[in-house]
Amino acid sequence: MPETKLIVLGGGGHASVVCDVARAAGFRDVLVCDPNVRTGTLCGFPCAVEDEDVLLERNAADADFVVAIGHRIARARLLERCRRAKARLAVIVHPSAVISPFARLEDGVVVMPRAVVNAGALIGRGSIVNTGAVVEHDCRVGEAVHVAPGSVICGGVEIGDRVDLGAGSVIIPGRRVGADAIVGAGSVIVRDVASGTTVFGNPARPKPAP
Repeated sequence: MPETKLIVLGGGGHASVVCDVARAAGFRDVLVCDPNVRTGTLCGFPCAVEDEDVLLERNAADADFVVAIGHRIARARLLERCRRAKARLAVIVHPSAVISPFARLEDGVVVMPRAVVNAGALIGRGSIVNTGAVVEHDCRVGEAVHVAPGSVICGGVEIGDRVDLGAGSVIIPGRRVGADAIVGAGSVIVRDVASGTTVFGNPARPKPAP
């Protein structure tokens, strides 16, 4: 059972799921921090209405942190603030997830219930592998990526930083998705996706310019 205090940065809906996963993973000393939080507790854990930078500075030596913000850009910014503060980021994995001993989860990764990360896969710093998602063998997933519920990333796929894979999306083997791309829910990626592109459909195609 983890003994270090865990500070959850974020107090919205995604943070509530992170709190659930943290509890299932054995964390008991947990504080939720969000400057805009309006309740005293979140999923049974106490909340602090406090600036993240102040909290990071005061607790960097004594606690582990997890960034519990779903939006990829906001999450990336807060991850950078954690980096500057030299804060330790916890890796949190739900007990029902299946993680190969030959996979690598970098600092700050959260893996939700029934997700699978297979041999040779790398999940980058601060990324989310959400409920029921599958990351197959030898994939490279960048920082602050959201692999949404039910997504399937087949073998040998490379995903850049800050990518948002919509729920139920599928990427066939060997494709590349560039940084800051957005993949619509239910899309099927059969070709490489350029950085900064929004694609959707089966097969996925770029979103037309307005």
